[in-house]
Amino acid sequence: MKKFTLALVFSVTTIALSLGQCPSNCFNSNTFLGYNVGLGAFGNFNVFVGSEAGKSNTSGESNTFLGEGAGLNNTFGNFNTFIGRSAGRVNTSGNRNTFLGRDAGLFNESGSRNTFLGEEAGFDNRTGELNTFIGHSAGRQNQAGSRNIFLGYQAGFGEIGSDKLYIANSGTVEPLIYGEFDNNLLRINGKLEVTGGIEGLTGLLGATDEANTFLGVRAGDSLLSGNKNVFIGLESGKDNNAINNTFIGALSGRANKGSNNTFIGQGSGGLNQNGSGNVFLGYQSGLNEQGSNKLYIDNNNTASPLIYGDFNTNVVALNGQLGVGIQNPERPIHLRATNAIFRIDRDRDDPGFAIVRYDNGFNNVWKSFYFYTKGTGINQGKFIIADWATNVSGPSTPRFVIANDGNVGIGDFLFTNPSQKLTVSGNVLATGSFITSDKRFKKDIQTIPSAMDRLGKINGVSYSYETQKFAERGLPEGQNLGLIAQEVEKVFPELVVEDAEGYKAVNYDGLIPVLIEALKSQDARIKYLESRLATNQANNTKVEDLQEAQLFQNKPNPFDRSTVIPYYLPEGVSRATLIITDLQGKELSRQVLDKRGEGSITLQAGSLSNGLYLYTLVVDGELLDTKRMLIEQ
Repeated sequence: MKKFTLALVFSVTTIALSLGQCPSNCFNSNTFLGYNVGLGAFGNFNVFVGSEAGKSNTSGESNTFLGEGAGLNNTFGNFNTFIGRSAGRVNTSGNRNTFLGRDAGLFNESGSRNTFLGEEAGFDNRTGELNTFIGHSAGRQNQAGSRNIFLGYQAGFGEIGSDKLYIANSGTVEPLIYGEFDNNLLRINGKLEVTGGIEGLTGLLGATDEANTFLGVRAGDSLLSGNKNVFIGLESGKDNNAINNTFIGALSGRANKGSNNTFIGQGSGGLNQNGSGNVFLGYQSGLNEQGSNKLYIDNNNTASPLIYGDFNTNVVALNGQLGVGIQNPERPIHLRATNAIFRIDRDRDDPGFAIVRYDNGFNNVWKSFYFYTKGTGINQGKFIIADWATNVSGPSTPRFVIANDGNVGIGDFLFTNPSQKLTVSGNVLATGSFITSDKRFKKDIQTIPSAMDRLGKINGVSYSYETQKFAERGLPEGQNLGLIAQEVEKVFPELVVEDAEGYKAVNYDGLIPVLIEALKSQDARIKYLESRLATNQANNTKVEDLQEAQLFQNKPNPFDRSTVIPYYLPEGVSRATLIITDLQGKELSRQVLDKRGEGSITLQAGSLSNGLYLYTLVVDGELLDTKRMLIEQ
């Protein structure tokens, strides 16, 4: 029949209550409570509570095992905290582990410095080290992977690698937040929304008002008056006597004396002394940081963590490449999505996006531009690219604008409302240009009338711009050649436009067809005169015999249906003919004039189309005169 033995040895601060004989280490500053607890152990400063907790311990020291079978196979592992049935059950030589939850770290053998919180968290871990798994079955199948951080139900469930970050609420291989610490990579498999900064992970485990929760050897060892703290793990919060701190993991927050800190991971914030309001997540994250209100997420004690933040200034920095919707980002920020993937919302006209070029040492700004939208009302505004020169704020020079109606302005000043689809302040250099002119696009086609006469009413001038008076328009310096828009408007109004401020501009290209028709008219006149001169010279005709014959201008002119062409033929004329031609010289009709003295003929427009025509009087084989007439129906 078994007997119960209660050993109280106050002189060596050992308390043991077990079934069977008192273990051999009843007097080595250990505390054992439960069936077959710590049998045959020689280690010191252990706390084993629960049936067979720490049963096989031989020389392991400073361990805390609470729960049936917790740390059952531990032999010489030190500084471990196992809480929960079978937590760390198979551990033999692993050191400085914190396992909380049934079967947490169950098969861990020699892995050290792990923090597993949650039922079956780190269940299959064998030799992996420096891992932080929080959540039911988090990192369950990991065996040898090290330096991982898995947060959430089944987070990283099937991950067997190292240096990984999983934040999820399922065993998915595409967690909401994924990271690779060895590659400085962070990926968000969803949308990233940042409003006024990123808030810290305060109160992860929580604590009852005016109460503290400590689990682990020397956890909260110095606390006398502080409250609302949660310290879990060997010497976590050892020197702290403040409030509202959450330290989880061996040596986390060990030297800290501040308040409102959240340190998760073995050694996280371990050397921070007076800082408050910090959030450190991961193995040794923020280990050497001495400031306050800082955010560190990483799996080592680097001063440039994968994610760094400053809660005072609402700043977050990613020391790596961020992929949104893509697993292998190729740039510091790499976005991929079917729909719009980058959006900036503003409630004012301040710059929305800036590009700044520094020198190679990031000491001096070489050039900077910024992009923004300027709004004036609902569906009213414009897009602007402005030049900051070598500044990153303050006054700027607009270079490019897209107006609300789609018109574009380019130049040294901002076109408030560009009047054309493209408005440019300055010269345009190109190797060529084309203007749509296919006949199939056109209707109401007519030959330009009186081109020569109308051109005679326009003056070509030289001039210089009033650059000082209109400095805001960026007008060029020096002499120029051109036309006066007001003169052109009187004879060719269709070639002049006016902007919103009343200033006029001329379509110089539109004058080309006018010049063509004027040249054709001039050419016809020259050919007529040359022909007449040649005939006179060949026939030695007496000019005085022809001078009395005259051809007069038709009336009305222009006309739409009919017109009268008057003429005068002296009695001595033997033969006279009136010939009608187009501007290309093609003969359209010919009529013999029998009447002498004053006479006239009436010409019907008939099938003639609108346009300019010539009528010529031929007397005794000589071209006497040619005049023009215009049909406008």
